[in-house]
Amino acid sequence: MSREPRASQPASSPFHRRERELQERQRVRQRLEEQGRRVIRDYLPDQHREFFAQLPFVLLGTTDKAGRPWASLLVGLPVLSAQPTLVVSDSMPGRSTATR
Repeated sequence: MSREPRASQPASSPFHRRERELQERQRVRQRLEEQGRRVIRDYLPDQHREFFAQLPFVLLGTTDKAGRPWASLLVGLPVLSAQPTLVVSDSMPGRSTATR
């Protein structure tokens, strides 16, 4: 059950505002934008879902409402193999929540 991006989706950057600012300061913005558009997706290809389904755990990075980073170890989540889309947190500057 693969999902390819729809042609009607807007061509927005895969990077949030602060990532783009940092890339500008380092003078690598255009190169990373081109690379990111080729490799960063908002869905998981079948081969990745199959791989994640075999893992005994997944590491998840998030931020809380105060912007503090948290790392979580998620164990026993077979649902990861069934979801073709990623969920992006509202707390990440410049990004909205992706739907399933």
